[in-house]
Amino acid sequence: MSRGVQNLPREKNIRARLFAPAGTKPAALGGESYVFDSFECAIHLLAPMCSHCGCRIVGHGVEVEDEMFCCAHCAKMSGMQGVADRI
Repeated sequence: MSRGVQNLPREKNIRARLFAPAGTKPAALGGESYVFDSFECAIHLLAPMCSHCGCRIVGHGVEVEDEMFCCAHCAKMSGMQGVADRI
């Protein structure tokens, strides 16, 4: 299996999971199935991006007015008000 994501039709994806090398990780999003060889590859494809700085959001993030941000600072820098990180 090559490094990175395998976006396969359902039948082939099931077969790929059955015969996938040890260490691969299956994931699904929006009805699509994927097989990854690392969490980094899954994050790169599936994690939402911060609307301000563009980084991938791993963890809780901040959602304001249907926009996703990695932290309250980025939300504030984008003009959102009343946002605070929880400590």
